[in-house]
Amino acid sequence: MTQFQLLDRQFPLVDAHTQAMLLSAYMKMANSNSSVKKRVQAIFQNHTAFANSEIQQRAIEYNAMLDFEDQDFVVCDPVLLFLYA
Repeated sequence: MTQFQLLDRQFPLVDAHTQAMLLSAYMKMANSNSSVKKRVQAIFQNHTAFANSEIQQRAIEYNAMLDFEDQDFVVCDPVLLFLYA
């Protein structure tokens, strides 16, 4: 099972704040891994009419960002790994 699938299985089980963070994680995954892009777009599309306004807003904005041809968004860059010495 992929990291995306593991997270997505938990999405309906968590609170709205965590769902909002998961949508951001999905966006980063879609930007760095084209194999999940269509699944992520479907999730965003399904949440464009979501009852929670924060989830709805993120879904609409992220869905629009994925539609751009030039996806050079800093917010979507993978998080850097910092090693503590």
